[in-house]
Amino acid sequence: MNEHLKLINNLEYEIDVKRTTLAGDSGWFMMTLKENGQVIDVEQPVRTDFMKIDDVKHAISSGIVKAESHLMYKLDSLAMRAVAHSIAHQRVELVCVKPYIDKYLSNQFVSRDFTRELEKHGYSLDKYENDLFKEIHPEKPKVNKPKM
Repeated sequence: MNEHLKLINNLEYEIDVKRTTLAGDSGWFMMTLKENGQVIDVEQPVRTDFMKIDDVKHAISSGIVKAESHLMYKLDSLAMRAVAHSIAHQRVELVCVKPYIDKYLSNQFVSRDFTRELEKHGYSLDKYENDLFKEIHPEKPKVNKPKM
């Protein structure tokens, strides 16, 4: 299975695909994430000149996506958006997605998009860093020692 699809599935999202028109051009599809059957505010346009909508849906459902294809790159972007949504809505432990976040933040273009996606959902990188620190280093309760 394609690694981006695997990540989206592991985050417990589904992908819905519909034909759309962008800037007057009807050769586009919109991939939208669903959570428990409900559409959420995470979407990614994709243009596939040589694929019909059924072929796109089949590629996504089967997990077999051609390497280095436009669809593969757009699924990568959709997976990044899924991670941002999961973090912002506290659907996942931060340490579980930290490797992905580190990857996103290492690329200045992806980092910019990831930051925007977090902010779109009311979250920030600063909050992520603080929450991650708290998750890794939980505060230990103070125990009062009895006086003798």
